Amino acid sequence: MTDARPNSPPTRPWLLGLALITLTMTVYLPALHGGQSALAEYEQAVRINPNDANAQVKLGTSLMEAGKAAEAVPHFEQAVKIDPKNVVARNSLGVALINLKRNTEATAEFQRVLQLDPHSADAHYNLGLMALDTDQLPQAIAEFQSAVQEKPDSADYQFKLGLALKEVGRIPEALVHYQRAVQLGPSNSNMRINFGNTLLAAGQNEAAIAQYEEALRLAPDSYVAHFNLGNALLHMGRKQDAIAHFEEVLRLKPGFGPAQKKLDLLRNAP
Repeated sequence: MTDARPNSPPTRPWLLGLALITLTMTVYLPALHGGQSALAEYEQAVRINPNDANAQVKLGTSLMEAGKAAEAVPHFEQAVKIDPKNVVARNSLGVALINLKRNTEATAEFQRVLQLDPHSADAHYNLGLMALDTDQLPQAIAEFQSAVQEKPDSADYQFKLGLALKEVGRIPEALVHYQRAVQLGPSNSNMRINFGNTLLAAGQNEAAIAQYEEALRLAPDSYVAHFNLGNALLHMGRKQDAIAHFEEVLRLKPGFGPAQKKLDLLRNAP
């Protein structure tokens, strides 16, 4: 996605944001984290009683954690067949389908979840992620707003709402949600990078630099944070400090063209 939208602030092409519009399992499914031993346990439970919807969901979740979405889908489908009103099973099935790029089917599952439970924050969030990923920004904003309304203390939900709002140029509103996101998830360096980018778009340079510096304290090897910080420093006339960060970018990611170009320009400048 780009910021080149009507009523958007001028774009800053030298900024690299980590939008992280990815669909992972951590938010949507119960955290099992039992590894192979748990997988074997749930497989045994399903063999003993294949009509146990809870066991089917746990096995599917364990398979998803092992990166086996295709194998997980039949277990979530079986859980839904056993218990059609099981919103956890349907939401889990939707996430697995997204991982297999079966988005139409995934959307149907999330919508069915909302029919069963209109207050399902996870279903709204999942639909928002899908809309954001396909550049359907008004829909994404609406879904994330619903998710935040149901679960205001979720750093991920606040972050994604801020991201979508920034994409349509609603910078002051985006800043509110980014601020809340980093309060709820203070150790997330990617959130701080995006927060810094939005602060820069609002002309709050010093505050942006503080966010990039905190991102680097949390993730010293983040070449994106180094690059964005270098550009912010350069924007403020701190040439030597900027050079140091661009050099660090190339150490961490050799051959990264934008950083090399910046260094060449700075070194050849009068």
